[in-house]
Amino acid sequence: RPGRERHRQPTNPQKHPPFCFVLGASFWTRTRRRRRSRGGARPRRQRFRIRLNAYDHRILDQSVRRILDSVRRSGATVTAVPLPTKKNKWTVIRSPFIDKDSREQFEMRTHRRVIFVSDPNQETMDALLSLDLPAGVDIEMKS
Repeated sequence: RPGRERHRQPTNPQKHPPFCFVLGASFWTRTRRRRRSRGGARPRRQRFRIRLNAYDHRILDQSVRRILDSVRRSGATVTAVPLPTKKNKWTVIRSPFIDKDSREQFEMRTHRRVIFVSDPNQETMDALLSLDLPAGVDIEMKS
């Protein structure tokens, strides 16, 4: 509409400059250099994560326990984190003809867990690959 332009506030980059321009470039570079030199480079810990998805939470918890036991026996550090459950919901009309007010609702829950393995060795990898987990558990490994 023609009258809308006068209600909008004009954006002026000169009026509100970004934070680094307010402080000045010399301060910004000095601070950044100081932060880099502090502490030195830390050696990066080797770690990877295992994501587990399942529709049945009991099978999922049983799989997580098996993985945690086998990884701890091999000497690696391990932590398990439960993720939020995904809920997919569908609403379906019960009757094929007429009766639109009568409906059914269905829900599918996907339970999820993440396991972080730190400082793994070859024994850890062999133990994980030889595990026999129940059907219905989706496993995804990423480094």
